[in-house]
Amino acid sequence: MSKAKKIIFRIIAVVLIIMALVLFNVYFLFLHHYKGSNVTYNWSQNDEFDISKIKTVKKQKDKDFVILNLADIQICDLEDFYNKNIIHDEITYLVEKTKPDLITLTGDQTWSNENLISIKTIIRWLDEYKIPYAPVFGNHDYGNQKDSAVASQNYCCDLYQNGRYSLFDRGPTNLGSLGNYAINIMEDNKIYKTLYMLNSGYEDKISDQQIAWMSWVADGIKQANDNNYSQGMCFFHKPIPEFVMAYYEYYYGIGDTTAIGDVHVHFSLYGSEQNGF
Repeated sequence: MSKAKKIIFRIIAVVLIIMALVLFNVYFLFLHHYKGSNVTYNWSQNDEFDISKIKTVKKQKDKDFVILNLADIQICDLEDFYNKNIIHDEITYLVEKTKPDLITLTGDQTWSNENLISIKTIIRWLDEYKIPYAPVFGNHDYGNQKDSAVASQNYCCDLYQNGRYSLFDRGPTNLGSLGNYAINIMEDNKIYKTLYMLNSGYEDKISDQQIAWMSWVADGIKQANDNNYSQGMCFFHKPIPEFVMAYYEYYYGIGDTTAIGDVHVHFSLYGSEQNGF
């Protein structure tokens, strides 16, 4: 074989190897679907409550407990390739400015079918701060029958649960969605407040099952807290109709609950329903 033919052969071989590597990466990052761990925990109101299974975060005495909430970051690694550093710098600025004790994320951390890369990116950023963080899902965070994202809800749960400073828990698997969990803020070994992290991403409302589970958790915490309910806060993605009522009341002085009927047109709260939550 002549020298020229050998060079051509090597060039072709290198090109084929590069193409194979590119196709391999394209498949596993953008086409392959990651199903994740198929964990089953069917909650029942008759279950015995175990407060040790509730995640906790400590509050310093005589000091405000600061929560930094990040909403709709919506990172898409391909479209935001040049903007990721700007987004990262902005979050870092907020962390340094507020010095939070806890970072919460109320859904749509990602916004693309390539959510595998995006979620791993966000987890890496959050772990850098060495501050506990607690995410909930939005309607762009994982793949299901309505979304073709490569990482399923189960796989996203796996990723969040493996975050070094993450408080995330996939929670019961029979509430209609995953990622429903509670966090107790502790001060001197006493419950200061309870945070309820809820998945409302693909649902039209906070479901009756979620409400029942929350009530069960609240009652269980009450029994473990000298028969006193702890003050609670809820974190979730989709606004509920009460937000619309507050909006109309503040801006227009309208307190009539019939304003809920205009929710889809005037406030873009797609699918929000009133069910007593």
